[in-house]
Amino acid sequence: MLYGKKFNPSKILIYHIPMSEIISIPFVYAENRYTALVNIKKQPALSLLNVTIMDGALETLLFGFHVFEDTGEGIFPKKRAEVGSRAAKLQTALEVSLNHHFYPVVAAGEISK
Repeated sequence: MLYGKKFNPSKILIYHIPMSEIISIPFVYAENRYTALVNIKKQPALSLLNVTIMDGALETLLFGFHVFEDTGEGIFPKKRAEVGSRAAKLQTALEVSLNHHFYPVVAAGEISK
């Protein structure tokens, strides 16, 4: 008995929870090497990549600009940081590393939209 009621297996609800993949990627920013964890959430049209940097100060700098989209032709930020800012430079470093990992041919050319 479960909480005073008889257990009925036909009453179990099964939820489909989409799986996500987490990978670790290295990247270079300001001539230093860092590591980021990338949570890849696959969706029908594209995949979203949520980036978490394993450095508190850089993670704070990336706040609000940590989501990237995999369009099938390359990986691009969902929301771009202000051009020339430290956040934009960090975002570009991550964009280069992500494209190098997933699209080596794209990474060799221009990656920005």
